[in-house]
Amino acid sequence: MHVKIVDVDSILELRHKVLRHGKPFESCFYKEDRIVSTIHLAAIVKDTIVSCATFYSEINNDIAHKNSFRLRGMATEEKFRKKGFGKLLLKTAEKIISEKGSNNLWCNARIKAVPFYLSCGYKIFGQIFDIQDIGPHYMMYKNI
Repeated sequence: MHVKIVDVDSILELRHKVLRHGKPFESCFYKEDRIVSTIHLAAIVKDTIVSCATFYSEINNDIAHKNSFRLRGMATEEKFRKKGFGKLLLKTAEKIISEKGSNNLWCNARIKAVPFYLSCGYKIFGQIFDIQDIGPHYMMYKNI
């Protein structure tokens, strides 16, 4: 298993399957996906992407960091969950983002993913909120 930077097209199928199942394929695209500075990471096992995540620079006024990066679209194939792939993706991203001068990573975490992010050192900020057609979330962040 290894983690590497990939192009967005290679992770869209997994992102759609895990995060937008039953919704139109177009719903898994983010406007930031094709910005040159956006980072798409994939955990790969035997030439198959089993986990992925996207990171891009986005200031979050609630957590008051000037050089924040945002995490979106983190997805792991069900049979590969709880095996360290997500944690390795985050560790890799934190190193890359830190080298780019950022000291903060944040995301909107689905309720069922909150324990995972807590185990990776992320903290909850604010109250639970709902994202239309997706469900309840918490904003979470980590200073890196």
